[in-house]
Amino acid sequence: MRHRLAALALLAATAVVPVVAMAAPAHADPTLTRVYSRLPYSVCISFGQSGQQNDRWGTWWCSASQPQDPTYPTYDLWAYVY
Repeated sequence: MRHRLAALALLAATAVVPVVAMAAPAHADPTLTRVYSRLPYSVCISFGQSGQQNDRWGTWWCSASQPQDPTYPTYDLWAYVY
């Protein structure tokens, strides 16, 4: 249940990301950005692939973040945002 609530909250937050990502001029150099924090691994991978397919970012990766609860490891999504 905890993961479902977190995933729903993150999906709601993604509505803002396209506006921010599209605001940069097309000729701007990509900027290294931590796009999301404390995601479950599968959600991090899904968001990374989705952002790349929708041209929000090019290179992206998930890195382990400092877990608040070692039972539920979390990951940060990093990307070079256009």
